[in-house]
Amino acid sequence: RGTMEDEKTTSRILGGVEATWTDIKKDEEGRLKLGEFLDAQYRRKRKQQDLGSVRKGLLRHVYVLLDCSANMEENDLRPTRFQCALRCLRSFIADFHEANPISHIGIIGMRDSRAHVISEPTGNTARLREALQRYEDSEPLVGIVSLQNALELAMRTLKQAPSHASREVVIIMGSLTTCDPGNLYDTVKALKDANIRVSMVGLSAQVHICKVLCKDTGGTYDVSLDEGHLAELLVPLANPPAMQVDTDVMLMKMGFPRRVLDGPPSKCMCHGAPGEALPRLTTTGYVCPQCGNKACDLPIECLTCGLTLVASPHLARSLQHLRPPRVFLEVAGDAACVCCGLELKPDRPAYQCPQCRCLACDMCDAFVHETLQSCPGCQR
Repeated sequence: RGTMEDEKTTSRILGGVEATWTDIKKDEEGRLKLGEFLDAQYRRKRKQQDLGSVRKGLLRHVYVLLDCSANMEENDLRPTRFQCALRCLRSFIADFHEANPISHIGIIGMRDSRAHVISEPTGNTARLREALQRYEDSEPLVGIVSLQNALELAMRTLKQAPSHASREVVIIMGSLTTCDPGNLYDTVKALKDANIRVSMVGLSAQVHICKVLCKDTGGTYDVSLDEGHLAELLVPLANPPAMQVDTDVMLMKMGFPRRVLDGPPSKCMCHGAPGEALPRLTTTGYVCPQCGNKACDLPIECLTCGLTLVASPHLARSLQHLRPPRVFLEVAGDAACVCCGLELKPDRPAYQCPQCRCLACDMCDAFVHETLQSCPGCQR
């Protein structure tokens, strides 16, 4: 006979997002704080953070392989597996471009034993959202998955990425079987030789070949319990991973375009390509400093001269992952929080910066490491 704690955990897993407000509680002074479940989640996440100096890259080329087979119509995730995966994928795309503003991400759908390109690799989040919406509205969920065909298609494109970039594949898969035309282990070896890292999040159960695929290529493999757990498993994949030892290092040429607010009507390079919106005349945009071509948004790679066009905030957001704040040490609180000014009592845990020795509460510690990316005490 199970305990009440086991029944509470089981009901949460089966209940999905129901009654999530029970995780938010108040302390003695009436301030909101993390509940036991969320607090335990965050502490486990803290233990996984890197304590040492890790070499990371700024440029990533990532393909997301999305299961679009008939198995995604199952309703163990609400309303269906596919709708749940789409919501989490949209959040993942937003987090990815927030952490990697000069990187590119593409999407491939797996259905009917074939692989279909939903969106080519791009740095424009609006294009990705539009491509996902078009695919959701027009394409049915039919057939079964062919993991080998999807990996081969992604590998052909990623091999063309520069050698100094990180090549990655992220798979969201709800099927337990795959129908492949050849030996999938040969594809695993080819991915490893091409320095392509494959990570996967399963929606049903663990599959041996998927575990071997992720392990041999240096990726991660996890199985989600519910929608919240799925979104949590995708968060680490949005941050830049550690670079492989044999990855080349070289200087990259970038251009800082001039913004035009009221110029003569002209075509842009963003629209009119195959699969994109129709070409249009615009009076605003960003002019490439090398060839004079115009783009509607940044970052983007110039279609005429191949120059990467960025703005200074994009590089600033990219550099924050090269020097992240050090993990705060858990100590007994006896002073005010450096961020919010909350008086920290000795009976509740506090977190101390190892460099400036300032203290922070649990909520501000999460904000510093996940959003602010810098210690307020060290900035004084």
